[in-house]
Amino acid sequence: MLRLYLIRHGETNFNKNYRYCGITDPPLNKKGISQAKKLARQLKNTPIDLVYVSPLRRADQTAQIIFNRKLKIITAPALREINFGRWEGLNYNEVMVKYQSRLKKWLLNPWAVCPPGGENLKRFRKRILFFLKKYILPQRKKGIENIALVTHGGVIKIIYSDFKKNRSHDFWSFNPLPGSLLVLKRKV
Repeated sequence: MLRLYLIRHGETNFNKNYRYCGITDPPLNKKGISQAKKLARQLKNTPIDLVYVSPLRRADQTAQIIFNRKLKIITAPALREINFGRWEGLNYNEVMVKYQSRLKKWLLNPWAVCPPGGENLKRFRKRILFFLKKYILPQRKKGIENIALVTHGGVIKIIYSDFKKNRSHDFWSFNPLPGSLLVLKRKV
């Protein structure tokens, strides 16, 4: 049985201020560091075999705090967050003022519309699922069953919907909070 420990990085000031933060690379804030320490205590006795982390600083900081060099942490570029293009760093209201029409279309159908200059959700999903197929699912054949992924909200949403066979339906209904943990199980 494969167990995926999906860990969303701790809070940053971008999260705190509700700013789009895809490929922008802010560090954890004090609350984010505290959340990572809490996850470290929570996972202290959990048998994690392998850890993959997004290359973005907020995810790497979270992984370093949680696993405290007890496990090798492998950087996986495929686990970076979606690129919000020109929306990066803006909050919802600022995006609504500058890009109202595009935002409304994106909220109604994120699979058909993407932020201007940003990443298409279909390509984003393809990148993540390719990573799972190539690097995660084959680990079970090697006897590795417990894998942690320290990553971002969008990545976790894609993996969750794939595991639940929900594919692309209702992308907005599940929103993992900063510093949260979700455990998914799958027979491989």
